[in-house]
Amino acid sequence: MKFSLKKKCLTMGIILLFIGTFIIPVSSQDAKKQLSISEENRFYVNGNDVKSQLYFIINSNNWSYDNYENQIQITRNNSKPYLKVLSSYQAPFHQLRNLVTDNITTIHEESTSQVTVIKLSSAHAIQIKNLSAEFIYSVINTQKTDLSITRGLYVVNSSGNLYGYHCSACLNLHPDEGTLQYFKLGPFIYNNRAEHEHVGWAWTAGFGEGNFSLPAGDWYFIFYAGFYDVPNNNTLIQTNISINIVDIPNDLKVTKTVEGTYYGYWYGELNPILFISKAWEFELMLHGTKQFSANNTFFFQFFGFPVSDGYWSIRWETPTGMKKCNMKVYDGRFNSSSSEEEIDWCINGIGGSGNYRVTTHYIDRAYGHWSTCPLHLSAIDVPLK
Repeated sequence: MKFSLKKKCLTMGIILLFIGTFIIPVSSQDAKKQLSISEENRFYVNGNDVKSQLYFIINSNNWSYDNYENQIQITRNNSKPYLKVLSSYQAPFHQLRNLVTDNITTIHEESTSQVTVIKLSSAHAIQIKNLSAEFIYSVINTQKTDLSITRGLYVVNSSGNLYGYHCSACLNLHPDEGTLQYFKLGPFIYNNRAEHEHVGWAWTAGFGEGNFSLPAGDWYFIFYAGFYDVPNNNTLIQTNISINIVDIPNDLKVTKTVEGTYYGYWYGELNPILFISKAWEFELMLHGTKQFSANNTFFFQFFGFPVSDGYWSIRWETPTGMKKCNMKVYDGRFNSSSSEEEIDWCINGIGGSGNYRVTTHYIDRAYGHWSTCPLHLSAIDVPLK
Protein backbone atom coordinates (compact mmCIF):
# COMPACT_ATOMS: atom_id res chain seq x y z
CA MET A 1 0.00 0.00 0.00
CA LYS A 2 1.54 3.30 -1.03
CA PHE A 3 1.82 6.10 1.46
CA SER A 4 -0.62 8.97 1.05
CA LEU A 5 -0.17 12.15 3.04
CA LYS A 6 -3.17 12.97 5.22
CA LYS A 7 -3.74 16.53 6.38
CA LYS A 8 -5.09 15.49 9.77
CA CYS A 9 -1.73 13.94 10.62
CA LEU A 10 0.31 17.02 9.71
CA THR A 11 -1.35 20.10 11.11
CA MET A 12 1.71 22.05 12.12
CA GLY A 13 3.83 24.02 9.67
CA ILE A 14 7.06 23.04 11.39
CA ILE A 15 6.36 19.37 10.71
CA LEU A 16 5.77 20.05 7.04
CA LEU A 17 9.05 21.94 6.94
CA PHE A 18 10.98 19.04 8.43
CA ILE A 19 9.37 16.54 6.08
CA GLY A 20 10.11 18.71 3.07
CA THR A 21 13.73 18.92 4.18
CA PHE A 22 14.26 15.20 4.63
CA ILE A 23 12.40 13.64 1.69
CA ILE A 24 15.00 12.96 -1.01
CA PRO A 25 14.15 11.29 -4.36
CA VAL A 26 15.87 7.96 -4.91
CA SER A 27 16.23 5.52 -7.77
CA SER A 28 16.68 1.76 -7.66
CA GLN A 29 18.77 1.80 -10.84
CA ASP A 30 21.75 3.58 -9.27
CA ALA A 31 21.66 1.79 -5.91
CA LYS A 32 25.18 0.82 -4.88
CA LYS A 33 24.59 -1.43 -1.88
CA GLN A 34 22.21 -4.34 -1.48
CA LEU A 35 21.01 -4.86 2.07
CA SER A 36 21.98 -8.19 3.60
CA ILE A 37 18.59 -8.40 5.29
CA SER A 38 15.66 -10.75 5.00
CA GLU A 39 12.20 -9.67 6.09
CA GLU A 40 10.22 -12.70 7.18
CA ASN A 41 6.45 -13.04 7.51
CA ARG A 42 4.64 -10.61 9.74
CA PHE A 43 2.49 -12.11 12.44
CA TYR A 44 0.48 -11.21 15.51
CA VAL A 45 1.47 -13.23 18.58
CA ASN A 46 -2.01 -12.95 20.09
CA GLY A 47 -3.44 -14.79 17.10
CA ASN A 48 -5.84 -12.06 16.02
CA ASP A 49 -3.97 -10.46 13.15
CA VAL A 50 -1.12 -11.28 10.80
CA LYS A 51 0.39 -7.79 10.89
CA SER A 52 2.01 -6.75 14.14
CA GLN A 53 5.48 -8.27 14.13
CA LEU A 54 8.46 -7.79 11.84
CA TYR A 55 11.16 -10.43 12.06
CA PHE A 56 14.57 -9.19 10.95
CA ILE A 57 17.78 -11.13 10.37
CA ILE A 58 21.17 -9.71 9.49
CA ASN A 59 24.16 -11.96 8.83
CA SER A 60 27.75 -11.30 7.89
CA ASN A 61 29.11 -12.62 4.61
CA ASN A 62 31.65 -14.80 6.42
CA TRP A 63 29.15 -17.52 7.29
CA SER A 64 27.93 -20.41 5.16
CA TYR A 65 24.18 -20.41 4.44
CA ASP A 66 23.56 -23.63 2.55
CA ASN A 67 19.87 -24.50 2.89
CA TYR A 68 19.46 -21.77 5.50
CA GLU A 69 15.76 -21.04 6.00
CA ASN A 70 14.01 -19.83 9.13
CA GLN A 71 10.84 -21.51 10.29
CA ILE A 72 8.50 -19.60 12.57
CA GLN A 73 6.16 -21.66 14.72
CA ILE A 74 3.48 -20.06 16.88
CA THR A 75 1.56 -22.03 19.47
CA ARG A 76 -0.45 -21.27 22.58
CA ASN A 77 0.78 -22.14 26.06
CA ASN A 78 -1.77 -21.47 28.81
CA SER A 79 -3.20 -18.62 26.73
CA LYS A 80 0.24 -17.02 26.42
CA PRO A 81 1.94 -16.43 23.06
CA TYR A 82 4.87 -18.74 22.39
CA LEU A 83 7.36 -18.28 19.59
CA LYS A 84 10.02 -20.71 18.40
CA VAL A 85 12.46 -19.99 15.59
CA LEU A 86 14.38 -22.96 14.21
CA SER A 87 16.78 -23.51 11.33
CA SER A 88 15.77 -26.06 8.73
CA TYR A 89 19.25 -27.41 8.03
CA GLN A 90 19.68 -28.87 11.53
CA ALA A 91 17.71 -30.72 14.17
CA PRO A 92 15.71 -28.78 16.78
CA PHE A 93 17.90 -27.49 19.58
CA HIS A 94 17.02 -30.07 22.22
CA GLN A 95 18.10 -32.89 19.88
CA LEU A 96 21.60 -31.39 19.58
CA ARG A 97 22.48 -31.23 23.26
CA ASN A 98 23.86 -34.75 23.64
CA LEU A 99 25.05 -35.26 20.07
CA VAL A 100 28.47 -37.04 20.10
CA THR A 101 29.61 -39.16 17.13
CA ASP A 102 32.97 -40.55 16.02
CA ASN A 103 34.19 -37.16 14.84
CA ILE A 104 31.68 -34.62 16.22
CA THR A 105 31.73 -33.32 19.79
CA THR A 106 29.10 -31.03 21.26
CA ILE A 107 29.88 -28.24 23.70
CA HIS A 108 26.76 -27.42 25.69
CA GLU A 109 26.50 -24.39 28.00
CA GLU A 110 23.65 -22.77 29.90
CA SER A 111 23.35 -19.41 31.66
CA THR A 112 20.82 -16.93 33.01
CA SER A 113 22.70 -13.87 31.75
CA GLN A 114 21.83 -11.49 28.94
CA VAL A 115 25.42 -11.86 27.71
CA THR A 116 27.22 -15.22 27.58
CA VAL A 117 30.75 -15.64 26.22
CA ILE A 118 32.19 -19.02 25.15
CA LYS A 119 35.95 -18.93 24.54
CA LEU A 120 37.57 -21.60 22.37
CA SER A 121 41.37 -21.76 22.35
CA SER A 122 43.56 -24.07 20.27
CA ALA A 123 46.87 -24.13 18.40
CA HIS A 124 44.99 -25.85 15.57
CA ALA A 125 42.11 -24.85 13.31
CA ILE A 126 38.61 -25.33 14.77
CA GLN A 127 35.96 -26.70 12.41
CA ILE A 128 32.40 -25.81 13.46
CA LYS A 129 29.80 -28.21 12.06
CA ASN A 130 26.92 -26.13 13.39
CA LEU A 131 25.81 -24.27 16.47
CA SER A 132 22.49 -23.25 17.96
CA ALA A 133 21.30 -20.93 20.67
CA GLU A 134 17.95 -20.87 22.43
CA PHE A 135 16.78 -17.99 24.62
CA ILE A 136 13.82 -17.88 26.99
CA TYR A 137 12.75 -14.29 27.68
CA SER A 138 10.83 -13.60 30.89
CA VAL A 139 9.68 -10.46 32.69
CA ILE A 140 9.88 -10.28 36.47
CA ASN A 141 6.65 -9.32 38.23
CA THR A 142 4.40 -7.06 36.11
CA GLN A 143 6.00 -5.07 33.29
CA LYS A 144 4.54 -2.83 30.61
CA THR A 145 6.12 -3.75 27.27
CA ASP A 146 5.38 -4.19 23.57
CA LEU A 147 7.40 -7.45 23.70
CA SER A 148 9.96 -6.38 21.10
CA ILE A 149 13.14 -8.42 21.58
CA THR A 150 16.55 -8.99 20.04
CA ARG A 151 19.25 -11.67 20.12
CA GLY A 152 22.52 -12.39 18.40
CA LEU A 153 26.01 -13.78 18.19
CA TYR A 154 29.39 -12.22 17.44
CA VAL A 155 32.54 -14.26 16.82
CA VAL A 156 35.78 -12.33 17.38
CA ASN A 157 39.42 -13.24 17.99
CA SER A 158 41.68 -12.11 20.81
CA SER A 159 42.51 -8.91 18.91
CA GLY A 160 38.83 -8.00 18.70
CA ASN A 161 38.66 -8.64 14.95
CA LEU A 162 35.18 -9.68 13.82
CA TYR A 163 34.93 -13.02 11.99
CA GLY A 164 31.14 -13.23 11.65
CA TYR A 165 27.85 -12.42 13.29
CA HIS A 166 24.16 -13.28 13.38
CA CYS A 167 21.75 -10.65 14.73
CA SER A 168 17.96 -10.80 14.70
CA ALA A 169 14.99 -9.02 16.23
CA CYS A 170 11.22 -9.34 16.57
CA LEU A 171 9.67 -5.86 16.63
CA ASN A 172 6.05 -5.46 17.65
CA LEU A 173 4.04 -2.72 15.90
CA HIS A 174 0.44 -1.58 16.12
CA PRO A 175 -1.60 -4.17 14.15
CA ASP A 176 -3.73 -1.56 12.34
CA GLU A 177 -1.93 -0.21 9.28
CA GLY A 178 -1.66 3.57 9.15
CA THR A 179 -2.43 4.05 12.86
CA LEU A 180 -0.46 6.86 14.49
CA GLN A 181 1.41 4.79 17.08
CA TYR A 182 3.87 7.42 18.33
CA PHE A 183 4.36 11.16 17.93
CA LYS A 184 6.87 13.46 19.62
CA LEU A 185 7.57 17.15 19.08
CA GLY A 186 9.81 18.65 21.72
CA PRO A 187 8.26 17.88 25.13
CA PHE A 188 4.89 16.81 23.67
CA ILE A 189 4.44 13.03 23.33
CA TYR A 190 1.53 10.97 22.04
CA ASN A 191 2.09 7.26 22.81
CA ASN A 192 -0.16 4.67 21.17
CA ARG A 193 2.34 1.79 21.06
CA ALA A 194 1.19 -1.84 21.14
CA GLU A 195 2.29 -2.21 24.75
CA HIS A 196 0.43 -3.96 27.55
CA GLU A 197 1.06 -5.09 31.11
CA HIS A 198 2.46 -8.63 31.24
CA VAL A 199 2.92 -10.81 34.30
CA GLY A 200 5.71 -13.40 34.24
CA TRP A 201 5.46 -13.53 30.46
CA ALA A 202 7.86 -15.95 28.70
CA TRP A 203 8.90 -16.22 25.07
CA THR A 204 11.32 -18.70 23.48
CA ALA A 205 13.38 -17.86 20.39
CA GLY A 206 16.64 -19.01 18.87
CA PHE A 207 18.85 -19.32 15.81
CA GLY A 208 21.47 -21.56 14.24
CA GLU A 209 24.58 -21.26 12.08
CA GLY A 210 26.94 -23.82 10.61
CA ASN A 211 29.82 -25.03 8.48
CA PHE A 212 32.70 -22.65 9.09
CA SER A 213 36.33 -22.97 10.15
CA LEU A 214 38.30 -20.80 12.58
CA PRO A 215 42.09 -20.43 12.35
CA ALA A 216 44.27 -21.41 15.31
CA GLY A 217 44.07 -19.00 18.25
CA ASP A 218 41.62 -17.68 20.82
CA TRP A 219 38.03 -17.21 19.66
CA TYR A 220 35.14 -15.64 21.55
CA PHE A 221 31.53 -16.62 20.81
CA ILE A 222 29.50 -13.75 22.27
CA PHE A 223 25.79 -14.54 22.64
CA TYR A 224 23.32 -11.88 23.76
CA ALA A 225 19.56 -11.43 24.15
CA GLY A 226 17.21 -8.87 25.68
CA PHE A 227 14.10 -6.72 25.54
CA TYR A 228 14.12 -3.25 24.02
CA ASP A 229 11.75 -1.61 26.50
CA VAL A 230 12.12 -3.49 29.82
CA PRO A 231 14.94 -2.60 32.26
CA ASN A 232 17.60 -5.29 32.68
CA ASN A 233 16.81 -5.77 36.38
CA ASN A 234 13.20 -6.63 35.48
CA THR A 235 14.04 -9.35 32.96
CA LEU A 236 15.37 -12.90 33.10
CA ILE A 237 17.08 -14.44 30.06
CA GLN A 238 17.73 -18.19 30.10
CA THR A 239 20.31 -19.16 27.48
CA ASN A 240 21.09 -22.64 26.12
CA ILE A 241 23.99 -23.00 23.68
CA SER A 242 25.26 -25.97 21.66
CA ILE A 243 28.39 -25.86 19.49
CA ASN A 244 29.18 -28.95 17.39
CA ILE A 245 32.88 -29.31 16.53
CA VAL A 246 34.26 -31.71 13.92
CA ASP A 247 37.51 -33.57 14.80
CA ILE A 248 37.96 -31.61 18.01
CA PRO A 249 41.63 -30.64 18.57
CA ASN A 250 43.34 -32.39 21.48
CA ASP A 251 44.49 -29.09 22.96
CA LEU A 252 41.11 -27.34 22.71
CA LYS A 253 40.34 -25.31 25.83
CA VAL A 254 36.78 -24.15 26.52
CA THR A 255 35.88 -21.46 29.05
CA LYS A 256 32.63 -19.61 29.75
CA THR A 257 32.01 -16.19 31.26
CA VAL A 258 28.78 -14.30 31.85
CA GLU A 259 30.34 -10.86 32.24
CA GLY A 260 29.02 -8.09 30.04
CA THR A 261 26.26 -5.50 29.89
CA TYR A 262 23.31 -5.42 27.48
CA TYR A 263 21.61 -2.18 26.42
CA GLY A 264 18.29 -2.06 24.57
CA TYR A 265 16.48 1.08 23.42
CA TRP A 266 13.23 1.55 21.55
CA TYR A 267 12.77 4.61 19.34
CA GLY A 268 11.29 6.88 22.02
CA GLU A 269 14.41 6.41 24.13
CA LEU A 270 16.56 7.88 21.38
CA ASN A 271 15.05 11.22 22.49
CA PRO A 272 14.41 12.73 19.05
CA ILE A 273 13.38 16.35 18.64
CA LEU A 274 10.66 15.23 16.21
CA PHE A 275 9.32 11.73 15.65
CA ILE A 276 6.30 10.43 13.71
CA SER A 277 5.42 6.75 13.42
CA LYS A 278 2.38 5.52 11.46
CA ALA A 279 2.27 1.74 11.73
CA TRP A 280 3.58 0.02 8.60
CA GLU A 281 3.28 3.21 6.46
CA PHE A 282 5.52 6.09 7.52
CA GLU A 283 8.47 6.86 9.82
CA LEU A 284 10.25 10.15 10.49
CA MET A 285 12.95 10.85 13.10
CA LEU A 286 14.82 14.12 13.52
CA HIS A 287 17.92 14.22 15.71
CA GLY A 288 17.69 10.98 17.64
CA THR A 289 20.65 10.60 20.02
CA LYS A 290 22.11 8.10 22.48
CA GLN A 291 25.39 8.04 24.44
CA PHE A 292 27.41 5.08 25.72
CA SER A 293 30.45 4.77 27.94
CA ALA A 294 32.09 1.41 27.17
CA ASN A 295 34.59 -0.13 29.58
CA ASN A 296 35.49 -3.05 27.31
CA THR A 297 34.76 -4.17 23.74
CA PHE A 298 31.64 -2.41 22.43
CA PHE A 299 29.16 -3.90 19.93
CA PHE A 300 25.97 -2.27 18.65
CA GLN A 301 23.15 -3.10 16.23
CA PHE A 302 20.31 -1.08 14.65
CA PHE A 303 17.05 -2.79 13.71
CA GLY A 304 13.85 -1.46 12.18
CA PHE A 305 15.84 0.93 10.00
CA PRO A 306 14.62 2.45 6.70
CA VAL A 307 14.44 -0.10 3.88
CA SER A 308 11.51 1.11 1.75
CA ASP A 309 11.65 4.60 0.23
CA GLY A 310 13.49 7.40 2.03
CA TYR A 311 16.73 8.60 3.57
CA TRP A 312 18.94 7.74 6.57
CA SER A 313 21.78 9.69 8.15
CA ILE A 314 24.00 8.25 10.92
CA ARG A 315 26.87 9.94 12.75
CA TRP A 316 28.93 8.15 15.41
CA GLU A 317 31.38 10.02 17.63
CA THR A 318 33.81 7.31 18.79
CA PRO A 319 37.04 7.14 20.82
CA THR A 320 38.98 6.94 17.52
CA GLY A 321 37.16 9.69 15.64
CA MET A 322 34.00 10.39 13.67
CA LYS A 323 32.23 7.74 11.58
CA LYS A 324 29.25 8.75 9.45
CA CYS A 325 27.19 7.85 6.41
CA ASN A 326 24.25 9.35 4.52
CA MET A 327 22.09 6.98 2.52
CA LYS A 328 19.21 7.14 0.11
CA VAL A 329 16.97 4.11 0.58
CA TYR A 330 14.84 2.48 -2.08
CA ASP A 331 13.28 -0.98 -2.30
CA GLY A 332 15.63 -2.58 0.23
CA ARG A 333 18.79 -0.99 -1.19
CA PHE A 334 21.18 1.73 -0.07
CA ASN A 335 22.66 4.35 -2.40
CA SER A 336 25.48 6.22 -0.71
CA SER A 337 28.83 7.85 -1.33
CA SER A 338 30.05 6.05 1.79
CA SER A 339 31.90 2.76 1.40
CA GLU A 340 30.28 -0.56 2.24
CA GLU A 341 32.60 -0.84 5.25
CA GLU A 342 31.48 2.56 6.55
CA ILE A 343 27.80 1.70 6.11
CA ASP A 344 28.22 -1.70 7.75
CA TRP A 345 30.02 -0.18 10.74
CA CYS A 346 27.43 2.57 11.25
CA ILE A 347 24.61 -0.01 11.35
CA ASN A 348 26.34 -2.91 13.09
CA GLY A 349 29.65 -1.82 14.60
CA ILE A 350 32.39 -2.92 16.97
CA GLY A 351 34.89 -0.78 18.85
CA GLY A 352 37.10 -0.50 21.91
CA SER A 353 36.56 1.12 25.28
CA GLY A 354 35.63 4.81 25.56
CA ASN A 355 32.74 7.16 24.94
CA TYR A 356 30.33 6.80 22.01
CA ARG A 357 27.56 9.09 20.85
CA VAL A 358 25.23 8.45 17.93
CA THR A 359 23.05 11.03 16.16
CA THR A 360 20.58 9.87 13.51
CA HIS A 361 17.87 11.24 11.22
CA TYR A 362 15.71 9.25 8.86
CA ILE A 363 12.50 9.16 6.85
CA ASP A 364 10.84 6.12 5.30
CA ARG A 365 7.49 5.49 3.62
CA ALA A 366 5.82 2.28 2.53
CA TYR A 367 6.57 1.31 -1.05
CA GLY A 368 5.64 -1.79 -3.05
CA HIS A 369 5.91 -4.90 -0.87
CA TRP A 370 7.96 -3.03 1.77
CA SER A 371 6.45 -1.78 5.01
CA THR A 372 8.07 0.65 7.43
CA CYS A 373 9.30 0.04 10.96
CA PRO A 374 10.64 2.41 13.64
CA LEU A 375 14.31 2.37 14.62
CA HIS A 376 15.55 0.25 17.55
CA LEU A 377 19.08 0.11 18.97
CA SER A 378 20.85 -2.52 21.07
CA ALA A 379 24.43 -2.70 22.34
CA ILE A 380 26.67 -4.84 24.53
CA ASP A 381 29.82 -4.01 26.48
CA VAL A 382 31.88 -7.19 26.89
CA PRO A 383 35.28 -7.96 28.46
CA LEU A 384 37.31 -10.41 26.34
CA LYS A 385 39.49 -12.40 28.75
